[in-house]
Amino acid sequence: MAPPLSADDHTKFLISCIRNTENGKPKFAEVAKECDIVSAGAAAKRYERLLKANGISTKGAAAAKRTVTTPTKVTKSTKKGTPKSTRKLKAKPAAIHDDDDDDDDKESVVKGEDKNKGD
Repeated sequence: MAPPLSADDHTKFLISCIRNTENGKPKFAEVAKECDIVSAGAAAKRYERLLKANGISTKGAAAAKRTVTTPTKVTKSTKKGTPKSTRKLKAKPAAIHDDDDDDDDKESVVKGEDKNKGD
């Protein structure tokens, strides 16, 4: 971690912010170049922290802070909703298992055929 900045460093930073301001908003890319800060984002964060440390509302600094929106991934909701289908499902009849093989004496009837036709 970098050592804490001196009051002189803070003053130079704020003067650079004032000098590189357009429409009331600091251009942090220019401030970063001038103050040898790694990136514009780092300069904006330093500005925000400096305001917060001195009791200045960051709501006013929100205009100066860059806001980048990234797309968010749509996730499936865990909330239970209405069912997709409103129709009722028919209950399947329970399968009857008859392990006895004593059905041999019964005639099998095929649908559409007459029982007495074969006699």
